[in-house]
This record gives sequence, C-alpha cells and structure tokens, in this order.
Amino acid sequence: MTGFTSLRHLYNDRREESGLEMPCPHEPEMRAYMLIFDLANKSVSIPTSELPAVILDDPLVKLAWEIRKSAQRNFDSQKEGSKSNAELGSNLINRYIRSMKQKDVPFLLSCLVEVRLRDMRRSALRAMTRTYPRLKTEPTRVNDAGEVVERKMVLIDNLTRILGCEEQDQGESAWQDVVPSSKSPEDEAVNVVSRFDLEVWPDKHQPVGALINLGAVFNGMPPFMISC
Repeated sequence: MTGFTSLRHLYNDRREESGLEMPCPHEPEMRAYMLIFDLANKSVSIPTSELPAVILDDPLVKLAWEIRKSAQRNFDSQKEGSKSNAELGSNLINRYIRSMKQKDVPFLLSCLVEVRLRDMRRSALRAMTRTYPRLKTEPTRVNDAGEVVERKMVLIDNLTRILGCEEQDQGESAWQDVVPSSKSPEDEAVNVVSRFDLEVWPDKHQPVGALINLGAVFNGMPPFMISC
C-alpha cells in the first residue's frame, strides 16, 4: 500500500510540474491496480477526484470500477466504523468472477481480483444463510420406495457455479511446501463451505449439498445478527 501511495504522489507531482494531464503513459493501468488492491476501502473519492478525465475514461480504469461495484455492499445496516462493517458484501459474486475472466483483463489485475475471492465467497455464503428460511424438517424427502425426491439444500453443482470453483491445473506445484489437494471444483466448493462451518450433506459416498438453512452460527454470529 505504501508503494501505491508513493506512486500516486509521483503521478500528481509530475502532472503539476509538466502541465500535462497524463505525463506517465502507464498511469491508467496503475490506477486500475490501485482501485482493486484497495478494494475494501471506501475512501476512494479523494484520490479519484484529483484524476483528469483522460485517465477516468481509460477502458482499464472503467473495468476496475465495474469490479469494485460488484464487490460493494448494497444494504449494509451496520454503523460506519464497525469491525464487522466492510466492503465485499454485495450478492454480485457471479459478476465479480466473470469480470476477472475477461480476455482483456491484465494478468496482474486478475491476480489482485482473485486475492479478494475468498472474501466474496464468504459474503455470498453469509447472505444465503440469511436468505433461506430455517429448515424445520429433514434435509431430504423420500417416497414410499425409499427414493430421494427432494433435497432441501444448495446442491454442490450449484455451489461450484455460485462460488466460482473450477477445475485446477493438474500440474505439480513449483513450491515444495505446498500441500497437494484435490483439483476438482466440487471438492473446492465443499472445502469452502466447510471452512465456514456450514454442514455438508452426504449421499452414499459423496457430498451432494450444503445445509445453509439450519440457522447455524456463521462467522461467530447468529444469522439474524449478520448484516449482508
């Protein structure tokens, strides 16, 4: 963050000294990185207000703003400054994931976006725990023949799409201290929901869904106390 702050001051000083709106040709790209790197910070109006239109109209800067919009809270009821009051809480995780898959997104920008993916997933799961009514019956319903005809849960296949889980590269890691893990998107989705203490429902030999509708504690707080 200190590096970006110094770079911002450098750009502003060069602009003032030269009288040019964009004396440094790579400033729009770096400004886009700043917007995503500091994604959880609401105070972007001051550094943004000092930018000329030629930078704000740059396609990469506009894309960074679109990514920021998909990660902002839209119905936060907690007071400003609360420890639980943070960005990355909108229910637009699908738009957020699609944005970093665009072909024109620079590699470094997509890396910065992916760094915040864990927070976006957490916010999406937190929102779902509040949205779904609490389960009052068994998670599955069977017919007279013993066949499952209804599952009252979010299926793993749906979770992989919601959380942006994809099949990972099958190659070995270049780092020896990386613990090998499953490469399948289904296993990744199970690991994500399990990390936040949401129960995974098994069927025969594999998990089929997540019970997000149990009224369980999420992030140390009951669902009705958690702001989305």
